[in-house]
Amino acid sequence: MSENNVNQEAKGQPFEATTYGGLLRIARENKELSIDQVSSQLRISPDQIEGLESDNYKVFPTPVYARAHLRSYARLLGVDEAKIISLFNAALAPDDKDPRTFIRRTTQELAPYHDAQPKNFVGKFIAGLLFLAVVIALGWIGYNYYMSQKTEKAAEAPQAEASQSAEASAPASELAKAPEAVPVLVSNTTVEPAPQPAAAAPAPAAAEAQTQADRDAALKEKLQKEAEAAAAAKVAEEKRLAEEAKKAASAAAPAVTTSAKPLALTHNEAEGRWDLVVPKSANGMYKVTIGAEGGECWFGVYQDKKLVHNAQLKSGETRDYEVPYPFKVSVGNRAKGFVKVDGAPVDLNINNRATSTVFTLVQK
Repeated sequence: MSENNVNQEAKGQPFEATTYGGLLRIARENKELSIDQVSSQLRISPDQIEGLESDNYKVFPTPVYARAHLRSYARLLGVDEAKIISLFNAALAPDDKDPRTFIRRTTQELAPYHDAQPKNFVGKFIAGLLFLAVVIALGWIGYNYYMSQKTEKAAEAPQAEASQSAEASAPASELAKAPEAVPVLVSNTTVEPAPQPAAAAPAPAAAEAQTQADRDAALKEKLQKEAEAAAAAKVAEEKRLAEEAKKAASAAAPAVTTSAKPLALTHNEAEGRWDLVVPKSANGMYKVTIGAEGGECWFGVYQDKKLVHNAQLKSGETRDYEVPYPFKVSVGNRAKGFVKVDGAPVDLNINNRATSTVFTLVQK
């Protein structure tokens, strides 16, 4: 046992009263407080309370924390705070008394700032693209809304102007409809009606609207008359052209009178052929018309045994030829075709089983 311990026992004081932990424990017991009650008041664990009372400040990370909690503990128990701190400082280990040791211990495990927060360039780039897309979308929506509003206003403006013109012209129309005063005949005496009060002059806007309406009506009437005149002129021109075409067709018709009865073919026994006997032409030319009805037909016109005209016609098609005498005509699929000479039809049915007909034109 040391000399100090002996002196303390000689004075009648326990050994724990000479340390900061012992003083705190004795004061707590004197106040009849449990460790749990003190832990609840100071908001530190019971183990840390026991560590302080047993002079073990290592229960805290650094002596700074232990010193702060000792002050709070001393205030709670009403013990001299300066004395507790003095005993605590005296009990510190040599390394804990050096401030540089404390700084070294608290900073030696800290990593550099730039290592703790690595830069994420890809994430920033993607976030920038998303922000730009949102801005573009909002701008597009705003532009469409602005254009739609502008279009609606432009469409409503003509309607508003038409409504104002109609409202302005209403008073003038009502004045125009007002009945005129009619003189009354009583006992062969004409009684003039009482003078009517002059109507109030229409407002400038109403007068201008009425003038515009009169101009529009006059212009409409003028255009209608011009259209009617143009239509009448067109009808007259079409009628004139039709009459001229009719006259031209009459002038171009052959002078030879056509027979209502088809021309019959006669069989020439000596030559072994079919002949069509017709009156002699003054100029030696004959108009031959060939055509098809209800089907296709094949036609040929021969002179001196040479084919000079050839045609394959569909139903509804015709051909006209001016052929000098003498000549021969052949018709294939005769049931669907016809031949006219100077406008007179030729009877192609020659009572044979062949589907074609060949005849020679003979003058009387």
